[in-house]
Amino acid sequence: MSCSSFTEIFSSGSFGIGHSGTKVKLRKLVLVELKNLEFICKEKYDVQVLQNIEILDVSRCSRLKNIVPSSVLFGNLEQLKVKSCAGLENIMKSSVVNNIQKLKILCIDYCEKIEEIIASDDENDDFELAFMKLEHLQLINLPRLRSFCKGRNSFKFPLLKTLSVIDCPMMETFSHGVLYAPKLRTVRVNAEGEWHWNGDINSTLRKIVAKKEL
Repeated sequence: MSCSSFTEIFSSGSFGIGHSGTKVKLRKLVLVELKNLEFICKEKYDVQVLQNIEILDVSRCSRLKNIVPSSVLFGNLEQLKVKSCAGLENIMKSSVVNNIQKLKILCIDYCEKIEEIIASDDENDDFELAFMKLEHLQLINLPRLRSFCKGRNSFKFPLLKTLSVIDCPMMETFSHGVLYAPKLRTVRVNAEGEWHWNGDINSTLRKIVAKKEL
């Protein structure tokens, strides 16, 4: 889709909003170079059609304010890729995580303002957030990224197999809460395919940063 004047994709007049009888099976949504796009869907709208999306790919949408609104259910989303979206500061709120339990692949690449992937509704929250089916997580070229989540939430990744943290110079801590990722045994640290492991994710990241500072 390439319609540069769009400020939002789904609005109160869009198909699937307020029309329970409308049957639309939208499986894949690709948004590229929509320079005025601010919202895929605003918080106040209930977009039924988004519940069927399995693949969401967003790139070069510099004014986009959020990816997954907290009011929207991406119940079938399996793959989320975001690249070169300069206006984003995070990908989703912690309250959204339970709505995307089929997510298998999450790739965030070159979003210069992002400081965290998951933004806690309250940084003092310490409840567990689970990505039950996530297998592959890539965080690439995020110059301001400090952690996956700044809050104290615990994270559960029972199926996570690969984690790439490449060109994220500010990231010393993945998470401040308890981490559970029993299948993960290594972290990819550069485009050349170099991998490291120091017992757990946080220790591995700290070692990588310390090594770069020497």
